[in-house]
Amino acid sequence: MVSVFLLLRSMGIYAEKSGTGEWTPDTETESVSSLMDLNEAEAEAMAGEDNIEDANLLPDEELRDIWEKMYAEYLAQLELSEDDPGYDPGVLRVEYEPGDTEERLLQAGDTGYLDGVEAGVILLKEINRLYPMEDLKSFKINRFQMNDYGVKRENSIPDSKYEWDGYLYNGKEITDPEYIDYQFTINALSGKIMDIFRGYPYQKDADYWDTVWTEEEVKERGWQLIEKYHLAEGKDLDWETVSVSTYDAEQIAEAREELEEDPGCSMGLWNVLIFDKGGQWQFYLGIDWATGELAGYSAE
Repeated sequence: MVSVFLLLRSMGIYAEKSGTGEWTPDTETESVSSLMDLNEAEAEAMAGEDNIEDANLLPDEELRDIWEKMYAEYLAQLELSEDDPGYDPGVLRVEYEPGDTEERLLQAGDTGYLDGVEAGVILLKEINRLYPMEDLKSFKINRFQMNDYGVKRENSIPDSKYEWDGYLYNGKEITDPEYIDYQFTINALSGKIMDIFRGYPYQKDADYWDTVWTEEEVKERGWQLIEKYHLAEGKDLDWETVSVSTYDAEQIAEAREELEEDPGCSMGLWNVLIFDKGGQWQFYLGIDWATGELAGYSAE
Protein backbone atom coordinates (compact mmCIF):
# COMPACT_ATOMS: atom_id res chain seq x y z
CA MET A 1 0.00 0.00 0.00
CA VAL A 2 1.78 3.12 -1.21
CA SER A 3 0.51 6.70 -1.26
CA VAL A 4 2.14 9.07 -3.73
CA PHE A 5 2.30 12.64 -2.44
CA LEU A 6 3.69 14.55 -5.40
CA LEU A 7 4.41 17.78 -3.63
CA LEU A 8 6.51 16.05 -1.01
CA ARG A 9 8.49 14.36 -3.76
CA SER A 10 9.12 17.61 -5.66
CA MET A 11 9.30 19.98 -2.72
CA GLY A 12 13.03 20.61 -3.11
CA ILE A 13 12.41 21.88 -6.64
CA TYR A 14 9.40 24.09 -6.11
CA ALA A 15 9.75 25.42 -2.54
CA GLU A 16 10.56 29.12 -2.48
CA LYS A 17 10.97 31.77 0.17
CA SER A 18 8.14 34.26 0.15
CA GLY A 19 7.37 37.53 1.85
CA THR A 20 9.30 40.68 2.53
CA GLY A 21 8.30 42.57 5.60
CA GLU A 22 5.80 41.45 8.21
CA TRP A 23 2.92 39.37 6.85
CA THR A 24 -0.64 39.27 8.20
CA PRO A 25 -3.59 37.35 6.71
CA ASP A 26 -5.74 39.25 4.23
CA THR A 27 -9.35 38.75 5.28
CA GLU A 28 -10.56 40.16 1.94
CA THR A 29 -8.96 37.46 -0.25
CA GLU A 30 -11.46 36.35 -2.90
CA SER A 31 -9.41 34.80 -5.68
CA VAL A 32 -9.58 31.13 -4.64
CA SER A 33 -13.15 29.90 -4.68
CA SER A 34 -12.29 26.79 -2.64
CA LEU A 35 -10.82 28.94 0.11
CA MET A 36 -13.90 31.15 0.18
CA ASP A 37 -16.21 28.14 0.20
CA LEU A 38 -14.29 26.67 3.11
CA ASN A 39 -14.46 29.88 5.09
CA GLU A 40 -18.22 30.09 4.60
CA ALA A 41 -18.82 26.39 5.36
CA GLU A 42 -16.74 26.52 8.52
CA ALA A 43 -18.44 29.70 9.69
CA GLU A 44 -21.85 28.10 9.14
CA ALA A 45 -20.84 24.91 10.97
CA MET A 46 -19.56 26.89 13.93
CA ALA A 47 -22.59 29.21 14.12
CA GLY A 48 -25.15 28.94 16.92
CA GLU A 49 -25.11 26.66 19.91
CA ASP A 50 -24.81 23.39 17.97
CA ASN A 51 -21.13 22.95 17.17
CA ILE A 52 -20.90 20.02 14.77
CA GLU A 53 -17.27 19.42 15.62
CA ASP A 54 -17.73 19.32 19.38
CA ALA A 55 -20.78 17.09 18.93
CA ASN A 56 -18.61 14.44 17.26
CA LEU A 57 -15.77 14.41 19.79
CA LEU A 58 -15.73 11.00 21.43
CA PRO A 59 -14.93 10.37 25.11
CA ASP A 60 -11.61 8.71 25.93
CA GLU A 61 -13.39 5.53 27.04
CA GLU A 62 -15.02 5.06 23.64
CA LEU A 63 -11.77 5.82 21.84
CA ARG A 64 -10.03 3.21 23.98
CA ASP A 65 -12.71 0.62 23.14
CA ILE A 66 -12.32 1.34 19.42
CA TRP A 67 -8.54 1.08 19.56
CA GLU A 68 -8.42 -2.04 21.72
CA LYS A 69 -10.63 -3.87 19.23
CA MET A 70 -8.60 -2.60 16.28
CA TYR A 71 -5.28 -3.42 17.97
CA ALA A 72 -6.38 -6.92 19.02
CA GLU A 73 -7.38 -7.69 15.42
CA TYR A 74 -4.00 -6.41 14.21
CA LEU A 75 -2.00 -8.49 16.70
CA ALA A 76 -4.05 -11.56 15.81
CA GLN A 77 -3.29 -10.98 12.12
CA LEU A 78 0.43 -10.91 12.83
CA GLU A 79 0.16 -14.52 14.04
CA LEU A 80 -1.43 -15.73 10.78
CA SER A 81 0.30 -17.01 7.66
CA GLU A 82 -0.96 -16.70 4.10
CA ASP A 83 -2.51 -20.18 4.30
CA ASP A 84 -4.51 -19.47 7.45
CA PRO A 85 -8.25 -18.70 7.28
CA GLY A 86 -8.95 -15.01 7.75
CA TYR A 87 -5.49 -13.91 6.63
CA ASP A 88 -5.62 -10.20 5.69
CA PRO A 89 -3.09 -9.18 3.00
CA GLY A 90 -3.75 -5.54 3.94
CA VAL A 91 -1.70 -5.96 7.13
CA LEU A 92 2.01 -5.32 6.72
CA ARG A 93 4.20 -8.01 8.26
CA VAL A 94 7.41 -6.38 9.48
CA GLU A 95 10.39 -8.69 9.69
CA TYR A 96 12.47 -8.37 12.87
CA GLU A 97 15.73 -9.96 13.87
CA PRO A 98 15.37 -12.64 16.59
CA GLY A 99 14.78 -11.02 19.97
CA ASP A 100 13.76 -7.63 18.59
CA THR A 101 10.04 -8.11 19.22
CA GLU A 102 10.56 -9.24 22.82
CA GLU A 103 12.88 -6.29 23.47
CA ARG A 104 10.33 -3.81 22.16
CA LEU A 105 7.53 -5.37 24.21
CA LEU A 106 9.62 -4.98 27.36
CA GLN A 107 10.35 -1.35 26.54
CA ALA A 108 6.67 -0.61 26.01
CA GLY A 109 5.08 -0.05 29.40
CA ASP A 110 7.76 -1.68 31.59
CA THR A 111 10.27 1.19 31.47
CA GLY A 112 8.01 4.23 31.22
CA TYR A 113 7.35 3.93 27.49
CA LEU A 114 3.79 3.94 26.19
CA ASP A 115 2.42 0.54 25.34
CA GLY A 116 0.49 -0.08 22.14
CA VAL A 117 -2.90 0.68 23.69
CA GLU A 118 -1.84 3.95 25.32
CA ALA A 119 -0.17 5.19 22.15
CA GLY A 120 -3.16 4.17 20.05
CA VAL A 121 -5.65 6.07 22.20
CA ILE A 122 -3.51 9.21 21.87
CA LEU A 123 -3.55 8.73 18.10
CA LEU A 124 -7.32 8.28 17.84
CA LYS A 125 -7.92 11.27 20.10
CA GLU A 126 -5.89 13.48 17.75
CA ILE A 127 -7.62 12.12 14.65
CA ASN A 128 -10.99 12.73 16.30
CA ARG A 129 -9.95 16.28 17.19
CA LEU A 130 -8.73 17.16 13.69
CA TYR A 131 -11.33 15.15 11.71
CA PRO A 132 -14.37 14.74 13.99
CA MET A 133 -16.57 13.39 11.18
CA GLU A 134 -14.27 10.41 10.58
CA ASP A 135 -15.82 6.99 11.22
CA LEU A 136 -13.03 5.63 13.41
CA LYS A 137 -14.73 2.27 13.84
CA SER A 138 -14.17 1.49 10.17
CA PHE A 139 -10.38 1.70 10.37
CA LYS A 140 -7.82 -1.09 10.40
CA ILE A 141 -4.14 -1.12 11.29
CA ASN A 142 -1.81 -1.78 8.40
CA ARG A 143 1.34 -1.24 10.47
CA PHE A 144 2.00 -0.21 14.08
CA GLN A 145 5.39 -0.63 15.73
CA MET A 146 7.85 0.95 18.14
CA ASN A 147 11.03 1.99 16.37
CA ASP A 148 14.46 2.77 17.76
CA TYR A 149 15.78 5.71 15.76
CA GLY A 150 19.17 5.54 17.46
CA VAL A 151 19.25 9.26 18.24
CA LYS A 152 17.06 11.51 20.34
CA ARG A 153 14.97 14.01 18.41
CA GLU A 154 15.07 17.64 19.41
CA ASN A 155 12.21 18.96 21.53
CA SER A 156 11.10 15.50 22.65
CA ILE A 157 9.89 16.11 26.21
CA PRO A 158 11.08 14.04 27.90
CA ASP A 159 13.80 13.04 25.43
CA SER A 160 13.24 9.69 23.79
CA LYS A 161 14.77 7.89 20.85
CA TYR A 162 11.83 5.45 20.66
CA GLU A 163 8.72 6.27 18.66
CA TRP A 164 5.54 4.47 17.74
CA ASP A 165 4.79 4.87 14.10
CA GLY A 166 2.35 3.31 11.73
CA TYR A 167 -0.37 3.40 9.15
CA LEU A 168 -4.17 3.14 9.50
CA TYR A 169 -6.65 2.77 6.67
CA ASN A 170 -10.41 2.41 6.49
CA GLY A 171 -10.48 -1.02 4.91
CA LYS A 172 -11.16 0.21 1.36
CA GLU A 173 -9.05 -0.50 -1.72
CA ILE A 174 -6.52 2.28 -2.25
CA THR A 175 -8.17 3.32 -5.54
CA ASP A 176 -11.65 3.48 -4.00
CA PRO A 177 -12.87 7.12 -3.84
CA GLU A 178 -13.83 6.50 -0.19
CA TYR A 179 -10.37 5.24 0.79
CA ILE A 180 -8.72 7.13 3.68
CA ASP A 181 -5.41 6.52 5.43
CA TYR A 182 -3.41 8.05 8.28
CA GLN A 183 0.35 7.93 8.69
CA PHE A 184 1.77 9.04 12.03
CA THR A 185 4.63 9.08 14.54
CA ILE A 186 4.25 9.36 18.33
CA ASN A 187 7.01 9.93 20.88
CA ALA A 188 6.95 6.68 22.85
CA LEU A 189 7.91 8.34 26.12
CA SER A 190 6.09 11.67 26.17
CA GLY A 191 3.10 10.71 24.00
CA LYS A 192 3.64 13.77 21.82
CA ILE A 193 2.32 13.52 18.25
CA MET A 194 5.44 14.11 16.15
CA ASP A 195 3.58 14.01 12.83
CA ILE A 196 0.25 12.91 11.39
CA PHE A 197 -0.92 13.01 7.77
CA ARG A 198 -4.22 12.09 6.17
CA GLY A 199 -4.36 10.74 2.62
CA TYR A 200 -6.92 9.71 0.03
CA PRO A 201 -6.83 9.08 -3.72
CA TYR A 202 -7.56 11.90 -6.12
CA GLN A 203 -9.96 11.10 -8.95
CA LYS A 204 -9.09 11.81 -12.56
CA ASP A 205 -12.64 12.99 -13.42
CA ALA A 206 -13.17 15.20 -10.35
CA ASP A 207 -13.98 18.90 -10.68
CA TYR A 208 -11.03 20.24 -8.69
CA TRP A 209 -8.33 20.14 -11.37
CA ASP A 210 -8.83 23.80 -12.29
CA THR A 211 -8.13 24.96 -8.73
CA VAL A 212 -5.17 27.35 -8.50
CA TRP A 213 -3.58 28.63 -5.30
CA THR A 214 -1.28 31.61 -4.97
CA GLU A 215 1.43 31.66 -2.32
CA GLU A 216 -0.49 34.36 -0.44
CA GLU A 217 -3.61 32.18 -0.36
CA VAL A 218 -1.62 29.19 0.88
CA LYS A 219 -0.22 31.34 3.69
CA GLU A 220 -3.67 32.65 4.59
CA ARG A 221 -5.19 29.18 4.68
CA GLY A 222 -2.22 27.89 6.66
CA TRP A 223 -2.68 30.64 9.21
CA GLN A 224 -6.37 29.76 9.54
CA LEU A 225 -5.63 26.06 10.11
CA ILE A 226 -2.85 26.69 12.62
CA GLU A 227 -5.10 29.02 14.59
CA LYS A 228 -8.16 26.77 14.38
CA TYR A 229 -6.43 23.60 15.56
CA HIS A 230 -3.79 25.19 17.83
CA LEU A 231 -1.08 23.35 15.92
CA ALA A 232 1.93 25.47 16.84
CA GLU A 233 1.43 26.39 20.47
CA GLY A 234 4.72 27.36 22.07
CA LYS A 235 6.34 28.01 18.69
CA ASP A 236 7.22 31.46 17.40
CA LEU A 237 6.51 30.95 13.69
CA ASP A 238 8.20 33.36 11.29
CA TRP A 239 5.63 34.19 8.62
CA GLU A 240 8.07 36.51 6.87
CA THR A 241 10.51 33.79 5.86
CA VAL A 242 8.20 30.76 5.67
CA SER A 243 8.81 28.53 2.64
CA VAL A 244 5.65 28.10 0.54
CA SER A 245 5.13 25.32 -2.00
CA THR A 246 2.17 25.03 -4.33
CA TYR A 247 1.42 24.05 -7.93
CA ASP A 248 1.22 26.00 -11.13
CA ALA A 249 -1.07 25.04 -14.01
CA GLU A 250 1.64 23.04 -15.79
CA GLN A 251 2.41 20.91 -12.73
CA ILE A 252 -1.29 20.27 -12.16
CA ALA A 253 -1.67 19.14 -15.77
CA GLU A 254 1.28 16.77 -15.30
CA ALA A 255 -0.26 15.34 -12.14
CA ARG A 256 -3.58 14.74 -13.86
CA GLU A 257 -1.83 13.12 -16.82
CA GLU A 258 0.00 10.77 -14.45
CA LEU A 259 -3.30 9.76 -12.90
CA GLU A 260 -4.81 9.20 -16.37
CA GLU A 261 -1.91 6.90 -17.24
CA ASP A 262 -2.00 5.03 -13.94
CA PRO A 263 -5.51 5.09 -12.42
CA GLY A 264 -4.34 2.65 -9.76
CA CYS A 265 -2.01 5.10 -8.07
CA SER A 266 -2.99 6.94 -4.90
CA MET A 267 -2.31 10.59 -5.47
CA GLY A 268 -2.44 13.39 -2.93
CA LEU A 269 -1.51 16.95 -3.81
CA TRP A 270 -0.57 19.31 -1.02
CA ASN A 271 0.21 22.94 -0.53
CA VAL A 272 3.04 23.07 1.99
CA LEU A 273 4.33 25.59 4.53
CA ILE A 274 7.74 24.98 6.12
CA PHE A 275 8.88 27.15 9.01
CA ASP A 276 12.51 27.52 10.03
CA LYS A 277 14.02 29.43 12.92
CA GLY A 278 17.69 30.24 13.24
CA GLY A 279 18.48 27.86 10.41
CA GLN A 280 16.69 24.97 12.15
CA TRP A 281 13.60 23.24 10.77
CA GLN A 282 10.67 24.02 13.09
CA PHE A 283 7.22 23.17 11.73
CA TYR A 284 5.68 21.61 8.60
CA LEU A 285 2.06 22.06 7.53
CA GLY A 286 0.34 20.22 4.67
CA ILE A 287 -2.84 21.69 3.12
CA ASP A 288 -4.93 19.58 0.77
CA TRP A 289 -4.67 21.23 -2.62
CA ALA A 290 -8.15 20.23 -3.81
CA THR A 291 -10.13 21.14 -0.69
CA GLY A 292 -7.97 23.41 1.46
CA GLU A 293 -8.46 21.04 4.39
CA LEU A 294 -5.69 20.10 6.78
CA ALA A 295 -3.60 17.33 5.24
CA GLY A 296 -1.36 17.01 8.28
CA TYR A 297 1.51 18.48 10.22
CA SER A 298 4.92 17.64 11.59
CA ALA A 299 6.21 19.42 14.68
CA GLU A 300 9.66 18.71 16.06
